[in-house]
Amino acid sequence: MGLALGIELVPPLSIASLTMLAFANPLIGIATRSRRVVEVLSLLVLGFVAMLNAWMFLEIVERGTRISYIFGAWPPPLGIAYEIDGGAALLSATISSIMFLLAVYSLGYVEEKHHLYYTLLAVIEVGMLGTVYTCDVFHLFVMLEVASIAAYTLVAFERGKRAIFAALRYGIYGALATTIFLLGIAYLYACFGTVNMADLAAKIHGESFPVTNVVGIPEIALAIFSFACLWMVLYKSAVFPNHFWLPDAHSEAPTPVSALLSGLLVATGIYVYARIFTTIVGGTGIANLVLRLGFVLGMVTAFLGSLAMLVERDVKRFIAYSTIANMGLAMCCISVATPLAIGVGLAYLANHAIAKALAFLSIGLAIRWIGSRNFEELAGTGRACLWIGIPFTVSMMSLGGVPPLNMFFAKLLLYISIASGLGIAWAFLAAIPSVLSFVGYAKAMYILCLKPFHGDKASRTPRSIALTLAILTIACMVSGIATLLYMDRLLEIGKSFADWRSFVEPMKSLARLLQSS
Repeated sequence: MGLALGIELVPPLSIASLTMLAFANPLIGIATRSRRVVEVLSLLVLGFVAMLNAWMFLEIVERGTRISYIFGAWPPPLGIAYEIDGGAALLSATISSIMFLLAVYSLGYVEEKHHLYYTLLAVIEVGMLGTVYTCDVFHLFVMLEVASIAAYTLVAFERGKRAIFAALRYGIYGALATTIFLLGIAYLYACFGTVNMADLAAKIHGESFPVTNVVGIPEIALAIFSFACLWMVLYKSAVFPNHFWLPDAHSEAPTPVSALLSGLLVATGIYVYARIFTTIVGGTGIANLVLRLGFVLGMVTAFLGSLAMLVERDVKRFIAYSTIANMGLAMCCISVATPLAIGVGLAYLANHAIAKALAFLSIGLAIRWIGSRNFEELAGTGRACLWIGIPFTVSMMSLGGVPPLNMFFAKLLLYISIASGLGIAWAFLAAIPSVLSFVGYAKAMYILCLKPFHGDKASRTPRSIALTLAILTIACMVSGIATLLYMDRLLEIGKSFADWRSFVEPMKSLARLLQSS
């Protein structure tokens, strides 16, 4: 495959394939009036993109390098460019793989408007992958908006009154957050004369970059941009005080969409936080201030999410609060900003996405069967149907940090990263939300999987749903061990991610081509 296709073409090919799918699906759906044609085409494209990104991740990690791609033969800083290192490749592989599994699950779940549903899945994946790939802060804003608009629509997809209200609330506050971010980008551009991330990183750290020059007071522009970016990240990742929208939006969305939002979309916000404040701005006084603030807010978020889990009676809101708690811990880990903490933080996001997808997709089967999201009305469903019981138990045990499941190793490494970077007292403090969360997970397992069931017999589980649950269950069992075995690779990913010089050099080499022409 490497001979036939250069690895640097994977990002643009992924975006182009998904964009064409998004345009083709409505036309094909209307023309053929065939559910199967839309579904098969969507699975083929999403599967192709997943394989491309998995291959790219393995190649980048194996080579210990990074790749870059420029659009339209316009070298940076004038044109849009992509730059993918090990951290970006890990997230892109996670996003594309889980999106494919969600599409497979949806074959047995979505009953109407299939062409619209799969179109929105393609659009939101374009936005998430573009966010991870890009080396341009304005393009980052555009990709965040692409993903967000699709997410708002997907939350309201089933057109219930509560779902529409949740989508409106999500959309209005989301638009405000990204508008604040855009204003920060505008001020940054006015001062630095560029929106290319590598160009910005060079100038922020006192190095020149071909073509552009600094005008104005860099410290002021950087401060305005940093806090505008932080506010946007807090919203996109549901970190306190901008976490309020998540329980409604993630619980009212269709179950596959809940898994998408809780496992993947919020993770892209944490990724942006890591990229901006450990790569682009990393090492500066403003970055250190933001990272300290981010650690405190992450800790508060972890406590709020875990405490809310203990009293929640709606099972989807319960899992949504678990997302808040875990995003808080991921924020804490990234905020330590050591190479180990960055690598572990990104791996934590990937492992959480797998476990959270399994939690939502398994409970979605029970909700569809019983017609309720109340814990007591769902009591015993996992005992009565093993396709609910086994995956849900594995997901709860994983999220609760039970060995040898994936989140046990992810959490263990997270505490080690915090202890090595800030001291063991902070690691113990970060462990308290996990202990509280474990009580909630244990309660959920007891109600759904140990209490007797008094309802009717479950209907046959669709093969697509069973296959998805089986794959994610196995992934929860093996991905954590892989994380532990490849700790040295995680450390290298973290070092590469935090090294602004190695981030700048590929773009700087391309910019010299423009200067010499």
